[in-house]
Amino acid sequence: PFNEKVRNRDILRLHGQVVEVGNSQQLPESDNTIANWLFQQRQNSAFTDAYSQLLKEFKITDRRSEKTVENRLSKNGTLTPAGHKLKLTAAHGRYTLYNPWGENQTFSLAELMFIFTGKWFEAYVFQKLKTQKVFDQLQQNVVLKNDAGKDKNEFDILGNRNGWLYYFECKSGWVGTEDIDKMASYQKLFTGRFTIPVMVSYFELKANVKTRAKEHNINVIDNIDKIERITDIFRSYKPHEL
Repeated sequence: PFNEKVRNRDILRLHGQVVEVGNSQQLPESDNTIANWLFQQRQNSAFTDAYSQLLKEFKITDRRSEKTVENRLSKNGTLTPAGHKLKLTAAHGRYTLYNPWGENQTFSLAELMFIFTGKWFEAYVFQKLKTQKVFDQLQQNVVLKNDAGKDKNEFDILGNRNGWLYYFECKSGWVGTEDIDKMASYQKLFTGRFTIPVMVSYFELKANVKTRAKEHNINVIDNIDKIERITDIFRSYKPHEL
């Protein structure tokens, strides 16, 4: 549709969208280090099971719950009940995660919330795509505004290549058919037909979820091997083959 490089903002404006510019910079080194560490650790199924139990313990569901979690984390001492294989302790604003399968790690509150909210996985995928420069422009956390200036949607990662808009939804936990339906609705409501939606999941999707994604022409990257090769996949990707 285009013969020259354009910005994400320009493409979205063609569809009547008001855009708040997302982050297009390299991650802070500490965040990048944490994202890489956690990606590697979660290849150990025992660690992943314990990590999932830890998230359930703190009931991380959305941004509204983050303040509650932060209040709970403000206490010193051991923060996880007896029996948890990943023990979390707090002292003077620093948080230590005792890892029986590797080295213990100490984090700030901001770094711990980066882990708990799943932002680490989004950051990992963003860095993978960013460093290889596959896209003409690549941004993270791109927010669409309504006429009153309030947020109406946020894309985890948004990129464009040769005038095609790619948007990536990054999930470090389990994905359901409702997540696929939401992506399909975003394409209809916000971005139009020259859009390539991509679900990137740390875990392999269930068969019914893959079927729903195929019905909606949503691309799926859903295992470690594909995530590691994500830049190669999109470097040779031809949108017209959809």
